[in-house]
Amino acid sequence: MPFAAANKISTGHLPGGITISEAQYTQALAGMTSKAAPKKVSVANGFQMVAPSFIEPIALMEAITLPSLGSRNPVCTGLARHPLGTGWLVGDDGRPVNGTTTDGGVIWYNDDFTDVIENFKAIPTLGLTSQHSIQGVCAVPGSNEFWCIGRLLPTTGNSRVLKCDATTGAVLLNVPCQNTGNGIAVVPEHGIYYTLQTTGELTKWDMAGVYLPSIVDLNTQTTNDMLQYLGDGKMLMTYGANLSSGYISVVDITGASPVMTKTVQLPGSNAIEGVAIHDGFIWICNDGEYHSASPALNRVLKYSLGNLLD
Repeated sequence: MPFAAANKISTGHLPGGITISEAQYTQALAGMTSKAAPKKVSVANGFQMVAPSFIEPIALMEAITLPSLGSRNPVCTGLARHPLGTGWLVGDDGRPVNGTTTDGGVIWYNDDFTDVIENFKAIPTLGLTSQHSIQGVCAVPGSNEFWCIGRLLPTTGNSRVLKCDATTGAVLLNVPCQNTGNGIAVVPEHGIYYTLQTTGELTKWDMAGVYLPSIVDLNTQTTNDMLQYLGDGKMLMTYGANLSSGYISVVDITGASPVMTKTVQLPGSNAIEGVAIHDGFIWICNDGEYHSASPALNRVLKYSLGNLLD
């Protein structure tokens, strides 16, 4: 069965691809090899053959509503692939709609978000309190460890950065960060991690939680949220006001100071939270129920990659 992705076709599985018919495969092959009237493949809005100058848009491909936890729905925040490559890790803020009690954690879902493999609860497993909201989540592939931020609410003291065993949830490190710390990303080749405050300040730490100056104010928006490290000195940062389409920025961390190099808007991401790039797609958490969005659902949204990383 053939597949197509942005400007790619294959008879085998193609990351970021969609299934196409044999006739569409033949059409794509003819268009991509034509010298007289060259075409390229677009999959952002279904299979299309387009002019070579066409810029692949970022488009919503799928919306997955997260299953109920029983007494409430998960308030989805940070997002990362499980470091062993089996399923997803999703931060759960833990507060019911219009409530203040925090009973969150880090939820380990299967690949299609239909089943909960484990729920590493903030209080009994991670050693936090009912004042801590789990926010940013990240993981280093192959490490069997995940990192998360336990955000202290209200913000009258230090939030916590946790490193945990990704199979048992056992806490391996628990250190403070700023009280508005929200996003986290580990850069393993440099032995550091970054935290992001909601007001846009990016802070660098060594792997033991020691602050490495200086703090960089990346974004003057007050709605900054999550991070993901992509490798090769590139990081993603999300931000955006509730009830409007959120943004992803690419951050270059190869120089003396981090720099935002590109920003794109994601249509329909009206309560944008955690972000991950996986299998050729952009995946984000969108906690629409907690933020009274439309639809008022806590979902994972899957987008075509477009030219985000070009």
